[in-house]
Amino acid sequence: MISMAAYFMSPRLLPPSFEVHSATDSPSEVMTAVCYTQHGNSSMLVLRNDYPRPQILPHQILVAVHFTSLNPCDYKWRRNPMPSIVAGLLMPKPKIPGNDIAGVVVATGSAVAADRFKVGDRVAAMLPLLGSKWGSCAQFVAVSAEFVAHVPDVVSLDHAAAMPLVALTALQGLEKLKMPVVGKTILVQAGAGGVGSFAVQWAKRILGMRVVTTSSARNVDWLRSMGADQVVDYKRHDFDKELRDMDAILDPMSYKYERRSFASPVLRERGGHYLNILGSDFTVAYHGFEDANSIDTPWNWIKFRVKGILSPDSQRYDVITVNPNGAQLQAVLDQMAAGNIKAVIDRTFPLEKAAEAYDLLEEGHTRGKILLEIKHSMPK
Repeated sequence: MISMAAYFMSPRLLPPSFEVHSATDSPSEVMTAVCYTQHGNSSMLVLRNDYPRPQILPHQILVAVHFTSLNPCDYKWRRNPMPSIVAGLLMPKPKIPGNDIAGVVVATGSAVAADRFKVGDRVAAMLPLLGSKWGSCAQFVAVSAEFVAHVPDVVSLDHAAAMPLVALTALQGLEKLKMPVVGKTILVQAGAGGVGSFAVQWAKRILGMRVVTTSSARNVDWLRSMGADQVVDYKRHDFDKELRDMDAILDPMSYKYERRSFASPVLRERGGHYLNILGSDFTVAYHGFEDANSIDTPWNWIKFRVKGILSPDSQRYDVITVNPNGAQLQAVLDQMAAGNIKAVIDRTFPLEKAAEAYDLLEEGHTRGKILLEIKHSMPK
């Protein structure tokens, strides 16, 4: 076992999104979990009642998961086979999908300070995306204490579960804006989605920005109630013809919109900032092939880096990678407790209907998040 001194004193060679020190299997205790051993569609998901429970390491806490929310990265990883050596490193199997948790602490590691977390605490967290077979579609999860936040009493666990990955994605993306943001205009693509519905609220209510977003007609009035100043119905109007001179664009669907954004005046020429969320440059359609923006993402990343060196006031381009962060998640949950940010939940399914829930998510027309509720037997 790796000592705690080595864990905390050695420099972090990999980002927090990669689980370096993963929990081990309990030799005796089991739990219910959804997992898969082969890549493919949702039929690969199997419900097991005999999956070994995680055995926590000193820096971790064990959480009884009550709710988890689903994210597109879950099914993108599952549907896309990688070379076996790479897959074994990035996504060990059997793999439990999911990265968002909200639940109750049932055990703490020996290195976790007693004044930080204790048994019975209501908590939420984002799990690392890679490097571990463990995920959130399970009754129990072991998670590093640094990634965990306390859920305020006035925030329900299902609402807390809707937040971690999407909130941290938007928050960490918006932090990259190299401009005074108050009063600036941001275009948030796909405002009714998980990332979009959070970003609209945070940009407007917390950062004081003017928010423009895209959605279908059924979500226009609702998005205005969430803080959007202008909503473009993408089925009736082309955003790249309706809009111009945005100060920033946050794009969770760059496979559709990146090329159009730079082929039009939608982003202002001097200092406009495009935020491309990693993994948004492709999606897997039901015909089995990827819809993608080809080499646009790496090409634009290189091109705008060079342009920035030659002309500091040129357009900026960043690819947003999300990392677990307990302190940032705590700030989000505290804003929820204050009534400034709302969770957006489309539907909640029981764990045994995980495949149905993921199929609905893949259709791409949900409002906010899809959750799984995970039941626990009452102790005798």
